[in-house]
Amino acid sequence: MKPRRLILRGLLHYRRTHLGVLGTAALTAAVIIGALAVGDSVQEGLQGVADARRGRVHFAAHARDRLWRIDLAAALGEELETTVAAALLLPGTAARPDGTARIADATVLGVDDRFFALSPGGLSPLASCPEDGAAISETVAKRLGVGVGDGLVVRVQAPALVPRDTPLSTESEATVSLLVTVAAICDADAFGSFSLTIGQLPPANIFLPRLALQKAARGLGFANTILIENGDPEPIAEAVAACIRIEDTGLSVSPVGNREAWQLTSSRVFLSPAAESAGLGIPGSFGVLTWLVNDLAHGDRHTPYSMVAALPRTLDLIPDELADDEILVNTWLAEDLGVGAGDTVSLTYYVVGDRRSLVERTTDFLVRAVVPIEGMAADRDLMPEFPGLTGAENCRDWDPGFALDLSRIRDEDEAWWDEYEGT
Repeated sequence: MKPRRLILRGLLHYRRTHLGVLGTAALTAAVIIGALAVGDSVQEGLQGVADARRGRVHFAAHARDRLWRIDLAAALGEELETTVAAALLLPGTAARPDGTARIADATVLGVDDRFFALSPGGLSPLASCPEDGAAISETVAKRLGVGVGDGLVVRVQAPALVPRDTPLSTESEATVSLLVTVAAICDADAFGSFSLTIGQLPPANIFLPRLALQKAARGLGFANTILIENGDPEPIAEAVAACIRIEDTGLSVSPVGNREAWQLTSSRVFLSPAAESAGLGIPGSFGVLTWLVNDLAHGDRHTPYSMVAALPRTLDLIPDELADDEILVNTWLAEDLGVGAGDTVSLTYYVVGDRRSLVERTTDFLVRAVVPIEGMAADRDLMPEFPGLTGAENCRDWDPGFALDLSRIRDEDEAWWDEYEGT
């Protein structure tokens, strides 16, 4: 029998088996081709969503409640020869004036024409917008049922100098409200879908003129978001290093009183670990921790709300052999409490507990010595600029962000504050 005839007879005899194999192969191919087609479609869809959200932005830096100079963005644009936009991006809410509809997860952006130059369409809906006008995304328009000409009540969480999870952050100015008029509704081409985060839901964006939002949020001349059109990471890092200034980091360097010394301080009261490490790396430098204690007591005598500073033993003021449970007090406090060397002083103070709760603790210290109010013992700069305390006319104007019993403030405490402030 010839090979061809043998093959044909074999196929005919096992036709059912071969048809099953052929059908299975066809079904498998169809499934694979369909999955690839769906995958390409999903990938293209996701890429489209990502492109709509970022527009022409290739690099972004968002500092949340920290602020940079607007001039930093302008300097980076000149250095990189590309479009660099500065924006103030804050979490907020939006509601109809009658309260019938509300959005709790809105993103409020203070922007200018440079921001919209990075949008997919490149056109600014705020080009002719009045100061009290706003552009909103299609998501906001649909969820609130508003259109051009309607009013909106927008509330934003203003940037805080002090982290909000510390006991020195004030809540009285945590949010600000604005009444705005809808001037435009932004589609995807006008950055209506702009977002720096990944999410399945379309963002609820509200765009305000940057100057208007800066005024409301007390952030004039500053922004917390920088967007860069294009460039390579290495040149961008070099440009940042060339353009950034110390004030962009929230730090400042200033002379200390009449002494030949300088101090590194943070606008957020507490130095970050990186800033502390850099500062302590300077020869001859040392760290200072100053805290507002609720009470200093000896027996039945009390001095309320005083500043206590922790200093290194390398200073002439601090004895080398000063123990961890020993303390120095100045002559005013020694007289007020009736203490001298060898007496015990109890410090009562707050520490941060769970969920930002304040827990009061008391620690006893042995008075090592009484020092005169002169030199470093009279240095006002040992107290940083505490929000709510610095610059207060009197003690009863204090608003440090936690409850104070101002009825405890005595005339002698006011007299001390008038002459020595936070020494």
